[in-house]
Parts: sequence; structure tokens; C-alpha cells
Amino acid sequence: GINIIHFGLIICFNMMVGLSTPPFGMCLFTIAQVGGLNVEKISRATLPWVAPLVIVLIASLFIPELIVWLPNLLMQ
Repeated sequence: GINIIHFGLIICFNMMVGLSTPPFGMCLFTIAQVGGLNVEKISRATLPWVAPLVIVLIASLFIPELIVWLPNLLMQ
């Protein structure tokens, strides 16, 4: 009974949070290697962005109308 669009965006938001937070943040390690910086410095720089991502993830998880209102409008 779950909408496929809702499921896909929840997965995308989860991946955004998971790939940009330590200890398993593969994007952090890639950026550190390419930029020649240490992971701790990049982790501290991304911390202010994690809270809004988590808030949007929780809001879209519990209020699916936030995600599916536009596709529903276009499909009518």
C-alpha cells in the first residue's frame, strides 16, 4: 500500500544522510581524498546540513502528502 514515488524519495533521503555522515560516509572519504583534506574537517563542515536533512526525512516519512501531491496533481 505504499506509493512507489514516496518509497523512492525516502530511499534517496536516507542515502543522502547515510553517505554524508560518519562513520560510514563514503562521500566524506571521497571528498577528503580528492580535496586533500582530512575527514574530521569535512565532517564538521557537513554537520549543519545533517539536521535539515533528517528533519525533511522525518517529515516526508510521516506526511507522505508532502511528496506525492505534485505527481497526484499531474496524473489527474
